[in-house]
Amino acid sequence: CAFYEALMAILMKPADAPVPLPRHLIETMVGPAVTGRPDPILRCDGPWGLGLMVDLRQHFFGDHTSARSFGHSGNSGSSFAFCDPTHDLSVSVLDTAKVDDHDAVLIRRHGFLTKLYELLDLPQRTPPGAAAGR
Repeated sequence: CAFYEALMAILMKPADAPVPLPRHLIETMVGPAVTGRPDPILRCDGPWGLGLMVDLRQHFFGDHTSARSFGHSGNSGSSFAFCDPTHDLSVSVLDTAKVDDHDAVLIRRHGFLTKLYELLDLPQRTPPGAAAGR
């Protein structure tokens, strides 16, 4: 989680603030570099930055993650870590109970993150094409 907190700290500082790594480098790393890349574990096509999943809603990280979210998933989706700068949130989860990738990603992770965002009173993202407030 410290890795994502450090990246988020750089992204949250004013553009002229001194940082250990150039801000544009971090923004390039966590911005979409490739879209529609197949993921054989998650069985979906999603956007990727430079080594990280980006816009995590498209990677089954729940419906509340923002378009600026980025992170990674490991062990067939049972473990994951990510940062959501829009919500000032960094999360790291290590599940020791291995389940199949479908249950790990679509049921356990999605449900856990949906509940976490709701408990923290963080808003759900409006799906593309949907009217706000409906």
